[in-house]
Amino acid sequence: VISERRRREKINERFMHLASMLPTGGKVDKISLLDETIEYMKELERRVQELEARSARRSNDTAEQTSDNCGTSKLNDIKGSLPNKRKACDMDEVEPESCNGLLKGSPANSIVINMIDKEVSIKMSCLWSEGLLLKIMEALTDLQMDCHTVQSSNIDGVLSIAIESKSTGLNTVAVGTIREALQRVVWKS
Repeated sequence: VISERRRREKINERFMHLASMLPTGGKVDKISLLDETIEYMKELERRVQELEARSARRSNDTAEQTSDNCGTSKLNDIKGSLPNKRKACDMDEVEPESCNGLLKGSPANSIVINMIDKEVSIKMSCLWSEGLLLKIMEALTDLQMDCHTVQSSNIDGVLSIAIESKSTGLNTVAVGTIREALQRVVWKS
């Protein structure tokens, strides 16, 4: 009986760990959690395939650009030809509603939140849009979070953010509340 109880505790512990790794923090029953995990894994596989295909296209584009510019010695000719080709390439690769396989509102917009006491660490990636970082910071301020370290980068239209913050309110804000606030901001943009 005791060994069965320990086994169940280990299983529940692993389910909780799995739930904390998923970008969506909603239902906690085991079936929903497994369904969300399967969907998230499929989405990650699609992203990997798209990134590999995009990387292969980029290496081909770079080879073409190098060969096109082989005979020119003027710096202006090189500068003039490269940006035009890159813009055309980017327009062909990006579909209207997606970038790098990240769909607006999809679970592929990852948000990972770790909380120890009132210290909160947030790592997230999502589609970049004008003013998005400011909106994210405002959402955290509204939750009475004091952000003391913010690192961000925008690579190929994907905004990656790492935030170290502290909850300044009387009550500690729940991880689910933080996640929902950030998802609302990301999905609106």
